[in-house]
Amino acid sequence: MRKRFSSGKNSSPLFRGVLIVSEMIIAIMLKMDKRLRQIAFPLAQENLVICMKTYLPQLQFYITINQHGVLLDLKAPFNARLNAHGADLLLSGSAINFVRAFVGRDEEQLDKLTIRGSSHHENLIKDAIRASQEHTIVGGVAESFKKLNWMDTAEDEFGAVKSQVVHQRETITELSLALREADYVIRRQARSYRRYLVILSLLCLIALSVFAWFTL
Repeated sequence: MRKRFSSGKNSSPLFRGVLIVSEMIIAIMLKMDKRLRQIAFPLAQENLVICMKTYLPQLQFYITINQHGVLLDLKAPFNARLNAHGADLLLSGSAINFVRAFVGRDEEQLDKLTIRGSSHHENLIKDAIRASQEHTIVGGVAESFKKLNWMDTAEDEFGAVKSQVVHQRETITELSLALREADYVIRRQARSYRRYLVILSLLCLIALSVFAWFTL
């Protein structure tokens, strides 16, 4: 049975909360930053499981990178291709070294990390770290926010609704005019009908009078 790395900090609720929040932040960054997804893609294809060990502070956790995203956990996943560390790769070093290696642009920090695994996986993770050093994650996420154009989208939507309201008002005005015109035509025809009816009635009375006069 493998001996597990343990410490009070590693199993504390605070550290678990940090892992959960970090996983959420990574998911957001992957969604917002296309270049970051490209960097993680080769690792995801391998369904890579990484055992991270840090000192100062002394912590251990596991990173699973697959098609579903990046998952952080205190224990190795059950489907991991287990080796001595319960993962495909072991990365160990100080917390400062990790931060400088992944965020900074100093490749010397990469040499200060201990990487254990197959040569293929070692090359994959080193290429990913170098690519992350060349890529500004904050800039990539900020650029994605700019491309969202929330204000422009809101203005476009407001303009579309306003245009639709104006069009509906114009349609209502046209229908009102058409109804008025139709009402005028109907009333005029009704007056004409009553006039014709009166004339027809008079003609009938005259005809009856003439008929009665001749028959007497």
